[in-house]
Amino acid sequence: MIAKGTVQGVGFRYIVRHMAYPLGIKGYVKDLNDGTMEIVAEGTRPNIDSMIQSVRNLEESTKIDEVLVSYGRATGEFKAFVIVPGSPAYEVMEGFASCYPYYALTDKKLLQST
Repeated sequence: MIAKGTVQGVGFRYIVRHMAYPLGIKGYVKDLNDGTMEIVAEGTRPNIDSMIQSVRNLEESTKIDEVLVSYGRATGEFKAFVIVPGSPAYEVMEGFASCYPYYALTDKKLLQST
């Protein structure tokens, strides 16, 4: 599955990993150089379909423009659902960038309550 839209620098990989665990899905999620996100998932068809629908409906800090799905034969090579990290420098930048939408939302709420 390829997710297109605002999916990098917003914590999307962590959101997807959080979706996968309760569904018993194994595989990975990683950033691609073209600004999209690749998700490889193995599990039961209903659980995979549920995850695809959840990705399509994401609203928190992301904007999903398109989800391209292709099915293949499960290989059984995955033991868990993991985030494939980029370089250490990229991961530090991504961590700071993904905090901003939450900080801005919290800051806005604090300003409204005063």
